[in-house]
Amino acid sequence: MSVSRLEDVCFKFMPAAGALSGLGFSLTVMTPNAFRSFFAPYDLVIANSLWFTAHVGTGLYIYGRKHIGYQNTPNRIMYSVFGSVIFNFGGVLVLATAKSLLPCQSLRAGFGIVAGLIFLYIGKSYLDMVDAVTNG
Repeated sequence: MSVSRLEDVCFKFMPAAGALSGLGFSLTVMTPNAFRSFFAPYDLVIANSLWFTAHVGTGLYIYGRKHIGYQNTPNRIMYSVFGSVIFNFGGVLVLATAKSLLPCQSLRAGFGIVAGLIFLYIGKSYLDMVDAVTNG
């Protein structure tokens, strides 16, 4: 595989898969019973796969950003893992809190998807700004 294709997989396709997985995982948080009944008996495997892919995709997205390219590899990895964990766990914390406030599953599911999209938009916007400031 050429370097360009490998970079596409790592820094374009995996982050996109991570974003979709994060949105899918939001449904496991917001509507666990529906998710469980729909995917049983593999619901736990699917939920964990979504969660793992969300972390990997977010981490690779951060790792591939211009502003972090100025760091040595151990720091790039450390910052990418930290950013991924904080982003994904922060989103789950918000969703778990909102879940207890919303009365029905359809409202919870809709809120989970919309909130996930908003989180992705804000995260990308923030990293675009950091890249712009860093690169002058």
